Amino acid sequence: MTVTPEHPTPQAAKTHGDTDLADLLRTTAARHGVPGAVIAVSHDGHRRTAAFGLANQRTHLEMTPDTLVGVGSLAKVWTSALTLRLVEKGALSLDQPVRRYLPGFTLADREASEHLTIRHLLSHRGGFNGESMSDFGPGDDALGRYVDSLSQVSQLHPPGELFSYCNAGFNLLGHVLATVDGATWEQQVRDHVTLPLKLDGVAVTSDEAMFFRNSVGHTVVADETHVVIPVQQPQRSCSPTGAKLRMSCLAVLAFCEAYLRPDPGDAASRFLSAESRAAMTRPEVAVPGSTMADHWSLGWALWDCGSARAFGHDGEYSGQSLFVRNLPDRGLSVVLAVNGGRDRAMYEDTVPRLVEEVCGVRMPRTPVPPEPLTRLPATKAQRYAGTYRGPHGTFRVSPAPEGHGLDIRATSPREAGRPQGAGRPERYAWLREDTFVAEGKGHGPYRTLSFVGDASGPARYLHNSRAHARADDDPAG
Repeated sequence: MTVTPEHPTPQAAKTHGDTDLADLLRTTAARHGVPGAVIAVSHDGHRRTAAFGLANQRTHLEMTPDTLVGVGSLAKVWTSALTLRLVEKGALSLDQPVRRYLPGFTLADREASEHLTIRHLLSHRGGFNGESMSDFGPGDDALGRYVDSLSQVSQLHPPGELFSYCNAGFNLLGHVLATVDGATWEQQVRDHVTLPLKLDGVAVTSDEAMFFRNSVGHTVVADETHVVIPVQQPQRSCSPTGAKLRMSCLAVLAFCEAYLRPDPGDAASRFLSAESRAAMTRPEVAVPGSTMADHWSLGWALWDCGSARAFGHDGEYSGQSLFVRNLPDRGLSVVLAVNGGRDRAMYEDTVPRLVEEVCGVRMPRTPVPPEPLTRLPATKAQRYAGTYRGPHGTFRVSPAPEGHGLDIRATSPREAGRPQGAGRPERYAWLREDTFVAEGKGHGPYRTLSFVGDASGPARYLHNSRAHARADDDPAG
């Protein structure tokens, strides 16, 4: 266990609350089967960190606060910041079509291609299936070749209609950045984020990561022991969405501090203006069901916490998970990294508890089924019934007997060739309005989903962070 006070105080073993970081991390990691974890906290300018366990079970390398972790989708926030930098320079406009900067760009839906804007991409409103993680090699042309492949990607809804989390949109943004600026995405990260913020502990390529202490992802085998996930070369074509960027939790914390209280002329203005940083924490679009977040900005996820507001982002890549939460009104940033085990459950057991202890704010938690279960009216259940298709596969929804919610049979894209009736349905309880929560928990928090559409007719979308449109061949459509 490693504990590091960045600014020693009489409370050297604590944050500004009463929580001992080392004890909290040790307890929750053991409870949730996590082989290694780091937590970093900044509160009113005072930093505290703690580390637990191993960065690598195979080599027995200890986890430390300066160990680099795969930050996954936090890289999207960096891509957003680089985009707004070019907006500040006048080289990009948020509301101009992508085709203004990439004249040859096209999706399978040609009309959608014409209307897709930079703002749509930043706020996950592009409307196309964004799950492609195809590898196009290590060369500088990887992003361009990836973007060319989007010509075969289907459209889920018109651009701008609603939020649907889209990985591919940020790879597309990365190619726009490289085309307009002339420097690769990686070089722009070095020159315009890492350098002006004076961040230490950042690697944008695998070659750079070799010079640091690194954590690796782990998975559980049959006898409940952790083994290292076999190393795979991350795709350069997916760097802007999170495939390659590695950081220490201290570097993540320093990046977050630039957004806590943006002020014209502050040190972080060398990186991005206070106005642009503030824009990245203002709502752009509501997130259906408010389970992944309440709103999304031009970069960060946003949560309503009663008297306080919060922004942050999660990241996952190859068995590693990162959770970032910032409460600017309280001067608080919390970063948690784990490298295996029940990652989401560990977050739920650690970060909200710490936030409440330090500043008295209750962060949203993943919902649980109500007790007793709420009866779902038959007319409402019929509105949801039907077949929906999208990034996560096919969902067949039917009313459960006696008003006990919905039975949902999911078929992933990998299972698309199986018979229509394959797989067992899962029961979802009615939580509130158009949102449902799975009655079975599995190894992590309960899954939730929502339905979107005019309340007077059949739902148009099933939404679980991604939009799944009602199938054209569904009679209810």
